[in-house]
Amino acid sequence: MALGSQAQRFGMILLAAAALAPALPVELNAVEKRLGRDRPGKLRFSVEGLAFSPLKGAARQWSFSQIQRLELTSEGELYMTLYRDVWWKGERDERLHFITTGLADPAALSETLNAQLGERFIPRLPLVRGAEIWRAGAKLLRGWGGPEGDFVLSSDGWRFVSPERGQSITTEDRLTAGISSSGDLQLSVATHGGARQYEFQLKVPLPRDVYDAWWLRLNRPRGLDLIQLEKEPSR
Repeated sequence: MALGSQAQRFGMILLAAAALAPALPVELNAVEKRLGRDRPGKLRFSVEGLAFSPLKGAARQWSFSQIQRLELTSEGELYMTLYRDVWWKGERDERLHFITTGLADPAALSETLNAQLGERFIPRLPLVRGAEIWRAGAKLLRGWGGPEGDFVLSSDGWRFVSPERGQSITTEDRLTAGISSSGDLQLSVATHGGARQYEFQLKVPLPRDVYDAWWLRLNRPRGLDLIQLEKEPSR
């Protein structure tokens, strides 16, 4: 490799490190939610990963490579799924839930975690990034009920903004696997890897031209051209 190229690459690495430096480390007061006994302590985010130091009991730490999925809400709730299986839960993935306080800038921390985890990080922050294209009242269907709020389509993703704690969702286009609809007031949104399938009951119809433009925006990077739109059967 040429010396100039090496210097350029090194400079890019330094710039990336500098961009992460203001956001990490971050230490927050947190409560680990456990069945029957919550544990208060400190949750620390660093360039190596996460660490939790309870007021009582042994501390734990997790590198980013151990984390299968991480969700962060604007209210400071954090849901973490590890690759590690738990034998007493039938060899299912270990899941942890923390409620933090004192998170001054969730957007900055979200950007940093996204840089470290990529598609394994799911931000659930009601933050506007791209230009808003369409908004309507909606209900997120879960079991027999679900929270109400606004479904917002923007130029780079979509959001569900709910006044109910921990129910808001933000997902970028790159994390959205596809959309489908069985009627004017129904919308299904799937994320990559089968991580989530969201079902929305819309309070006003999603215009056909808005739906078509969004579908095309999601599928065009995957090599599908305009003619495929005529074959899209689910709406």
